[in-house]
Amino acid sequence: MKIIMRVAWATVLVVLFCTSLQAQRLGSTSCTTLVSEQDCTKASAAFLISRDNKIFNAVDIVIADDWEFKRQKSVSDQDRTRRFLQNETGLLGPTALLSGSDQDYILIFFEKTPVAHITRIMVSIDAFYKLDIGSSGKLKETKHFDSASAASLAEKINGYVVGWFMGQLAGH
Repeated sequence: MKIIMRVAWATVLVVLFCTSLQAQRLGSTSCTTLVSEQDCTKASAAFLISRDNKIFNAVDIVIADDWEFKRQKSVSDQDRTRRFLQNETGLLGPTALLSGSDQDYILIFFEKTPVAHITRIMVSIDAFYKLDIGSSGKLKETKHFDSASAASLAEKINGYVVGWFMGQLAGH
């Protein structure tokens, strides 16, 4: 019930904020077909709550099943390799590279314009799951959707987007 109230309140704030922006484009949050409806709703709610600035509001978020995420990552890696072998400089490929464990769960797509900007972020649904721990302290074979992890990752991605944008502005 608490998360439903937070989502409802966040929705009201987003609508009021976006109405005042008028021409500001509002990014969407969607899921690929193999993501369960329940997981899609929970993950989407985390991103809705974190849409608190103009920069992040313009970015589309795609919550992807494991198969689609791996396919998109493979296509992006191949394109980046091709561009590197052709000695293209500057931003490589349609995606930005991340460091650390996030590179296994997040793809950031951007457009090369005078000020490059992020247009879409694909997040693997696996980023929101935690393994269950049994009463003996041993890991079970099952895992569950973790709403706290989803909220934390949504805020972290918001930070990536804002940081990227500010970094691009500083370079011009």
